[in-house]
Amino acid sequence: SQHRRQTDSCIMMPSTANRDALFMAIQSAACTIIIAFGASAGLCAEPAITALAISQDGQYVLTGSQAGITVRSWPDLHVVRQLATEVDHVHHLALSEDDQRLLITGGVPADFGAFQVLAWSSGDSLHKAIVTNDVILAGDFAELGNGHHGIVVACGDNSTCLYELDRNLTVEKEPTKVFRGHSRRVTALELLGGGGGDEAGWLLTTAYDHSLRVWELSSGRLRRTLDLHRGPVYDMAVRPRPRRGPATDSAVGSGPPMVATCGADRTVRFWQPTIGRLMRFATLPVEANAICWTRDGRHLAAAGQDGSILWIEPETAKLLPRGGDRNVAVRAISGWPYELEAAPDGDAVIVAGQGGQLCVVTLPRTEPNGQRP
Repeated sequence: SQHRRQTDSCIMMPSTANRDALFMAIQSAACTIIIAFGASAGLCAEPAITALAISQDGQYVLTGSQAGITVRSWPDLHVVRQLATEVDHVHHLALSEDDQRLLITGGVPADFGAFQVLAWSSGDSLHKAIVTNDVILAGDFAELGNGHHGIVVACGDNSTCLYELDRNLTVEKEPTKVFRGHSRRVTALELLGGGGGDEAGWLLTTAYDHSLRVWELSSGRLRRTLDLHRGPVYDMAVRPRPRRGPATDSAVGSGPPMVATCGADRTVRFWQPTIGRLMRFATLPVEANAICWTRDGRHLAAAGQDGSILWIEPETAKLLPRGGDRNVAVRAISGWPYELEAAPDGDAVIVAGQGGQLCVVTLPRTEPNGQRP
């Protein structure tokens, strides 16, 4: 999610490109790539896609940019509708678990930040945008225990803020809790636990100060600081657990929660943050701007700054070869990637980047018989 780190550069496309979305399918033994371009003269004619979200029912892909919010159908990525928002420079999108509300965050570093909640079905604003004094790079809906709800946002002023929702699920104008401890800009957040009983669970945050921090969401108390990265931390992703039935892979479904982080030190690190453990790390050939897990939690994908996708086995921290060869990177887009999300189905991820590029990349096949490991 590195729209916070670099401005767009112009990458020209052929002049014959269609004004409407142009879909290109590239089939190989290694991967399937579907790229959607939206410019006729060049990628610089379209704003960068700086935010991605997938609807809980898996039917829609939402993209955010300076042009606003676009809703696309899955898997064809056709534009379904546009959503209006008061938030300028959209940086992050998050849908509530019931698919009823959409959280939008954005702003300009050292200038202003804002977040707003829309009704997902209608696109109507549930309240005017809450404006802050610095950019908001990430956010999510939080279950606070005892039936209470809130919104947590990661701010450019080194803090993370919790805004509680009233009985009508309207956002309070002032934060009810501020988490302070990072010495530089907060880049990502994740929530663990809570939602079922009295406990609100844990808040995880990463920042430019090289650290991953673990907080008690209910009290705001800082429990752990994990600072083994050797540079700014750009993104974080919690390994998904099976939603129903017995786990098909005990490594995926058991033990403390696993979290991955990526940063300027060209590493992806795997943690069990609630017990303060660094499990292992992978060294990449290029810095990764964003990471995400596949839906089943068996593999992690990383979006390199050169537009490539790298696949990592979490149990060994080894990079998967592309189609059995030594080239581990799959080139997905031209230039800088900003967002990466797991596709609604299958072993695939969606990467978004400069010039309005949107790309679907599948997990590479590495066995001679075509079966994935």
